[in-house]
Amino acid sequence: MDSSSNRCYRCMNILKKEALVCPNCKNKIQPTFKNSDFLKPGTILSNRYIIGDVISQNHESITYIAFDQHLDAKIAIKEFFPHFLVKRSESGEISLESQKSDLFDKIKLEFANLHDSLSKFRTIPNILKVFSIFFSAGTVYVIQELPQGITLRKYLSKYYGELLWSNCSSMFLELIKSIKHFHDGGIVHGGLSPETLLVYNNQFKITGFSTKYLRIKQKIIPYEIYDGYAAPEQYDIHALGPYSDVYGTAAVMYKSLTGTMPVASNTRSSNDNLIPPEILNPNIPKNVSFAIMSALNLSPKIRTQTMEDFYADIITPPRSSSQETEKIKIQSEFHFARSSIVPDQKHEMKTHKVILLAMTISIGIAVFFLAIAVLILFGGDLF
Repeated sequence: MDSSSNRCYRCMNILKKEALVCPNCKNKIQPTFKNSDFLKPGTILSNRYIIGDVISQNHESITYIAFDQHLDAKIAIKEFFPHFLVKRSESGEISLESQKSDLFDKIKLEFANLHDSLSKFRTIPNILKVFSIFFSAGTVYVIQELPQGITLRKYLSKYYGELLWSNCSSMFLELIKSIKHFHDGGIVHGGLSPETLLVYNNQFKITGFSTKYLRIKQKIIPYEIYDGYAAPEQYDIHALGPYSDVYGTAAVMYKSLTGTMPVASNTRSSNDNLIPPEILNPNIPKNVSFAIMSALNLSPKIRTQTMEDFYADIITPPRSSSQETEKIKIQSEFHFARSSIVPDQKHEMKTHKVILLAMTISIGIAVFFLAIAVLILFGGDLF
């Protein structure tokens, strides 16, 4: 078994005893334990996992870098720890007031079921893989893939705030297809944003999956809503649906392609001044701009309902191309009509000319013979 005392808790690489700086992450070797809510670095869970530093935290959970001694691999461990309900004892045990136990158990069960469902989507490339879950110390632990890459927010800053559709279209289309798989499995994210999407090897990795309690504004439980990316129903304690993630994905695309964060949905109801993406960036294809605006409709009933519909709207040819195609089609039909009608018209005109010519010749001949007859009969008298 590996010892927890000879590892850098920031990157979990093995250290020499005399090392003052980690040769891997270049950080100084020093205690980093600062918050009593966190598990102390070096804590061993289930006689297998060595806990390192905290990667992230929200109102619902704490995520640590960790090391799996059985697989000899770095992982991430997410601990269910709703700080508004619980406290941690010095031994690491979770404690809570008795009157809060029912709410804690209710959210804990949903948290466990959510990540158990996510473990079935390991083949989807746009997700941090969930390997297993286990119950210990009065709470739930999720063993998952260690996050790599940078947040989309940081990624955008490298490109001066906005991306070209030609460079990121495949990334977003793959993301949309992955989210559709989650929806088919009954999972709605509710927190899609530049903070919960990582970019690694030109591919998105979705993080921040949580229970519905964290994604809807309410009074009793602290919530986490990303203004500008959250759908309006998340501010009104309405049920989330696939259409909520359609809104979130479209808002992320809006930000990525224009460099401008969409107006927060809870303020648009009184004054909806959201500008179409193609106005802010004329390089955005019209069909993409139209698809984004349809997906950002404030009404969940009128908004694009599914990721499948959103995907179809995006890949529809640009309106200018459609109009040109229709114009060519009409011209072709018109040309075909002319080719089938004009020869008959020409034949009819030719027939009229022949008849007219024949009549002219006939009249000429009649006048000629009439003149001869007059000369014969009245020739002497005339001269």
